[in-house]
Amino acid sequence: MKKEIKISRPEEVIRQKVLYFLIHALKFPEKLIATEKKIESFLNSGLPCPLKRRFDILCFSKSKEEVNPLLLIECKADKIVSKNFEQVEGYNSWIGAKFVALVAKNQAFIGKFCKKDKRYVYQEGLLSYDDLLGIIKNELD
Repeated sequence: MKKEIKISRPEEVIRQKVLYFLIHALKFPEKLIATEKKIESFLNSGLPCPLKRRFDILCFSKSKEEVNPLLLIECKADKIVSKNFEQVEGYNSWIGAKFVALVAKNQAFIGKFCKKDKRYVYQEGLLSYDDLLGIIKNELD
């Protein structure tokens, strides 16, 4: 009897590498990461979501009393293009994570909504769990 070999989609390979990097290098708590879930299952508004889509990775922050969306990540098999930014920002309009990111084979961008400019501002790379929590804490102070 032959064993069936499952060949992962290129996007799935990226997703698995990103998950490993998040947990082992950037110190995101594994228990606070969700993968490939329907966007509508994470809505707090009670309103129906017109998007019948799934996000790739959603990381949460945890305080004493609650868990909140922290970082929404969209993984791409090929290079990142402008419509990908629109996609992750659109998904986040429903999820409400403090940060969004796009990751491809040789690219990574992390962004945060700038209230003053009324748009997302991005930088290359990803930030650690503690760095993201620090940014949020500094905004509250």
